[in-house]
This record gives sequence, structure tokens and C-alpha cells, in this order.
Amino acid sequence: MKKLFSYFLCLLVILACFSVCSTSSPAGDHSSENSSQEKISGEPLLLCADFGIGSKMSPAGGDQYALERFLRSVADCGGPKDVEIELIPSTGSERQTALNRIRVELMSGTGPDLFITNCPSPGDDLTQQALFQFPEQAMDRGLFLKLDEYIEAAQFMEWDKLTPAVMDAGKTEDGQFLLPLAYSLPVTFFLSSDVQPYPADTTWAQTAEGSDSVLGLSMDRILDGVFPVEYDGFNYFSYTWKELADDDTETLLISEAELLQRAKEALSLEENGAKSAFPHYRGVLDKYMFHSGVVATDPVYRELLELRQSVSGEEPVTMIPLYCDQGGAVAAVQAFAGVNAGTKRPGDAFFVLDVLLSRTVQENSALSDMWCYMAMPVHEEIAFDQPENVFSAFGEARSQIVSARFPTPLDALLNEGIDQYRTLQFDGGGTEADLTEIMAETYGKMKQTLNES
Repeated sequence: MKKLFSYFLCLLVILACFSVCSTSSPAGDHSSENSSQEKISGEPLLLCADFGIGSKMSPAGGDQYALERFLRSVADCGGPKDVEIELIPSTGSERQTALNRIRVELMSGTGPDLFITNCPSPGDDLTQQALFQFPEQAMDRGLFLKLDEYIEAAQFMEWDKLTPAVMDAGKTEDGQFLLPLAYSLPVTFFLSSDVQPYPADTTWAQTAEGSDSVLGLSMDRILDGVFPVEYDGFNYFSYTWKELADDDTETLLISEAELLQRAKEALSLEENGAKSAFPHYRGVLDKYMFHSGVVATDPVYRELLELRQSVSGEEPVTMIPLYCDQGGAVAAVQAFAGVNAGTKRPGDAFFVLDVLLSRTVQENSALSDMWCYMAMPVHEEIAFDQPENVFSAFGEARSQIVSARFPTPLDALLNEGIDQYRTLQFDGGGTEADLTEIMAETYGKMKQTLNES
């Protein structure tokens, strides 16, 4: 069904050459000069793309074609014209072989010049490895080029319009090394006539008390995605923590007892929420959430149709995000880009990323299908087809983001533990002793994974 839906969307998406550079060529632009000066080795600029993980909508013509179209627009803007694409295989032994080779190259100071990669979706298991399992560690280990000076001279990205808390995920105390492209934020829709907004410092503890029905409804074991096809949603249990581990010391920041208590709280809220008749809808905004053509023609998305009918008018809507232990909401980075610290053509590599983060590409490019399915772009002015009342409400919820994290194997292990217990419940079991044992095993796996990272 997901493939059929992808093909349907392909008919709706019209690929066009972008006019990114038509109004964005500042005086003194020396991009072409940099391109010629940097091409001293005679080797092409190598772009490595990994779209084989996470949730994405396949663009019209396929991933390779979408990248080629994008790179033509980069060249039209005065950027490098000799970019070679390495698209990492999506599955199988060929994928793992490519991942291993590139990791070895990076550790030796070679490898592709720049990267565009999806992240695992919240709720993904560990069967499909990401190229960068722990992006924060990769930054600390010096694998990526520091981008601050390049960002200051950027021609196309509008840095002041990119969600600050999300962009900070690609930043260390030494500067900006990675550029998040999109993120997901679990929110619960309410009609504003039914609820009052909550302050940005609202905490998980207030949610866990269980006395506030609205906050309670913001937590579900699986906060259903908008298009529940071939999977039953995204699991944001791990995002009730602002941080899971210390990257410097590579130690967990939560205890086994805290994990067990959090699991009990989340499961209790889910059970109580399932009994509530309070009007609400849990979801993740994305590029196609309010696309009229999709909703009107496919009965699979009846729930989405009901949502659109209830919130697509002018009546004010309030969105309550999932609050974390330290207050505020934590977003999940769903795609990012970076430049190899060992590249011989840093200016050319950044030029590609500068165009990639432009509003035109983020909003209209077929590439955005790859990271704006179940996610929103970092450019804050892009609304896609959201009604004004919905986009306004999302802006309020977005302002409560205090942090963003790259999904890692730690998130997958936490979510797998909860899923394992829920499976027992579904089969008629699921005692407190079962939960205690599962969380203990989960905690042990997390410690081992972090030690081996």
C-alpha cells in the first residue's frame, strides 16, 4: 500500500529546475572562482547520499534522478559542475559493505567530500544501520568540517529563518559541524475552545502525574503517524528524555530505575488515554498531511480526512507537544548534511549544502520528499498545504522546542523494549515482573551499545 501511495504522489509532484539563484546572487559572489581554484586534483566532488533508512516518499524518477536534478540547479547557481553521486544501497550485504568502506575511509581522512543522509525514524529497529550511528560522536571525533565561517558568507540559506533549537543539534562547543534538514515533533491536536496552551517549561513529571487529561493525551506509546501504512506509527518514548547519554564520557545519563519508572508512567498514560473521549488527534506534521488530492482519493486515510474536516477551517487549533523531563519539547532530526573534514574542496562542498538549505529546495524540490514525509523542514516559513490555523498552532508548538536529537541505537533499544512488553500484553500477558525484566535487559543493551560505539 505504501508503494501504491508513493506512485500516486509521484503523479502529483512536478519536478522543475529551480530558480534558487535568480534572486540570490549578492555582489562580490565568487562561487565560480572558488570552484575553479579548488579543482586542483582533477577529481570530481563526491557527494554521498544515504536515503535507505527512515521514512521517506520516493520522488518521481527515483533518488538518483532527484539528486541529479538538484545538482543541475547547483551548477546553474554558479556552483561546482563536476559532482559525482554515490548513493548507498538501501538494503542487503551491498549496503553494509558500502557503510564499512566509507567509515574506514573517513577514519583515515579520505572518503566522500560531503554527505546528505536520512536518520532512522523514531520507532525503527536496529536491523538497518545508519552511516553515522552516533552523529554527535562523529562531530566530536573530528570527522566533519567546521562550517561557521561558511555559514556567515552563505548566499542561499537564510540562517535566521532556520529553527534554532533544531540547528543546534549539529553544533558542539567548538562550532557548527552538521546541518539538520528536517525534524519530526510529536504533537496532539485539540480545538482551542477545548484546551488552554501550556507554558514552554512544562515537564514530563507534570504529564506523568496523570491528573491532567490533556497532558496525559499527549503521550501514547506510539504517537500515530499521519499515514500508518506498513507500520503502525512512530514511537517517541525515548524523546521524553532531553538527553540519553554524555557524548564526551560516553555514559548513560539515565539509571535503570529511572527507565523502569518512566516506562510504567508512559504505559499508564497510554491506558488511561485510550479510555478518554476527549476530542484529540496525535500526529506528526509533514509535507502531505493536508494535501487535498491524497486525502480525497484514498479511503485508507479516513482518519486523516476526519482530521482535515475538523481543523482545516478557521477555528483556532492548539497543539500540545510531548514534554521532556527537563521541560519543553525535544525534536527528532530526520535528515542532515555535512562536509568531510578531509575534503580538498571545502568551498565547493559547502556551496552544494548552501543551495540544499535554501527555501526553494526545502519547499519545492523532489529531494524534500525524502525528508519531509513524516517530518517538517527546518525553514520556519514553509507551510506546505497546512491551513493557516494549523500552521499558526504548529508555530506555537515549535517555539517550545528546547532541544533536538539525532535518533541513535539507544532510542531504538528503548522503543524496542516498550514494544516487547506491549506484545506480551497483546498476547494476554505483560506483568510488572515482565516489565522489570525487559527494562533491565534494555538498559544492559544500551550500556553495551554505547561502550562499543
